[in-house]
Amino acid sequence: MNRRKKVIETQKKKLKKQNARIHRSNKPRYISKAERAQMEDEAAMPEAIPETMQGALQGTLQESMQSTASEEADSAADRQDDKTISGDDTHSEK
Repeated sequence: MNRRKKVIETQKKKLKKQNARIHRSNKPRYISKAERAQMEDEAAMPEAIPETMQGALQGTLQESMQSTASEEADSAADRQDDKTISGDDTHSEK
């Protein structure tokens, strides 16, 4: 009888552990006081500020893209000029 009782108890323990793994706690995650204050500050911040920042960032991004495109075009033209000046004609037959 003791052997049977021991087997049943070990099986119950295994089932209990499996159920504990499946059913995690339903408690919400703890949010510290500092995090709550930070979240309140972010929520209280007016929405107009990020929009103006976004517009300013887009303007500078467009300007930088235009300047890099013009620099690339200039460097390509310089390379083409260098080839014609040096007389390197790789396509001509001799």
